Amino acid sequence: MDSRTDLRRLPIHVATAGITVFDGANTSPTTINSKRRGQTKQVEQYKIQLQQCQNMLQNTAAPAAYIWNQTDQTISKPITAQDTLSNHSAAIALRQAAV
Repeated sequence: MDSRTDLRRLPIHVATAGITVFDGANTSPTTINSKRRGQTKQVEQYKIQLQQCQNMLQNTAAPAAYIWNQTDQTISKPITAQDTLSNHSAAIALRQAAV
């Protein structure tokens, strides 16, 4: 490989005469594109973190909803039984009054 070829690939290099040359036209777009790629990656990471937080909240709320549903069903059974007993008692009282 020629040493001149290697030096030409760098944005700052020493020309054959020994004068330092800076390629501002190439450096600026390269720097901007690099920053944009970094920002895009950061936004993607923020989206992933947000999705993870939403999942954690849903997973935290799910057991409480399940427990409440079970509690509601447990409370409904005795109330239903009590209502049935009250209806039978009223029916028996009507039969006894009719006799």
